[in-house]
Amino acid sequence: MLQDRSTVVFCANDNLALGARVALSSRHQLRENADIKIVSFDASDVIRTMLELGDRYLLASVDQRYYQYAQKAVEFAKGVFR
Repeated sequence: MLQDRSTVVFCANDNLALGARVALSSRHQLRENADIKIVSFDASDVIRTMLELGDRYLLASVDQRYYQYAQKAVEFAKGVFR
């Protein structure tokens, strides 16, 4: 679980999350025990696999399709009840 002093990086998509992940792993001056976590949006197969493997920097990935489906359902309901 995240500690009080965790740093969480929110990335707008999986490509940015992978870039952040590469940047974090290539930082030689970063402490080995640094508590930095990445949250991505898209839930691509690559990110899902890395999460399943327990990548130390990845915390979660949100599948935006479900949000888009929910938004469409809300818009449809608004149209029906007008």
